[in-house]
Amino acid sequence: MIKLSKTYNFSGKEYNELALNLDELTGTDLLQCEKEFKMRCKDRTAVKELEDAWAVTVAAYALKVKYGDLLTLKAPDYLKVVNQTKLFLSSGWEDEKKKSTEKEETTVA
Repeated sequence: MIKLSKTYNFSGKEYNELALNLDELTGTDLLQCEKEFKMRCKDRTAVKELEDAWAVTVAAYALKVKYGDLLTLKAPDYLKVVNQTKLFLSSGWEDEKKKSTEKEETTVA
């Protein structure tokens, strides 16, 4: 749960906290987010995992709000959403890094 610094109105509904349930997303959901991200950011060539727009796309999908609504968040609230989403999205990379490190330690020992 993300506590917001103020109350926001997204499509007629008021929010003073956001229940960012990223664990509930499926692979199909993430593929849909990627499709939306590519349509929205077709001129960018950077790695999507580094883009705030990717994190906002995923967060909006998980929260069932509009992408543009999240862009209206004040900077501290926006950063909470973006950072929590990026942390979640990078967790798969951390697991692989940890497995690789553990494998190297076992091989050396």
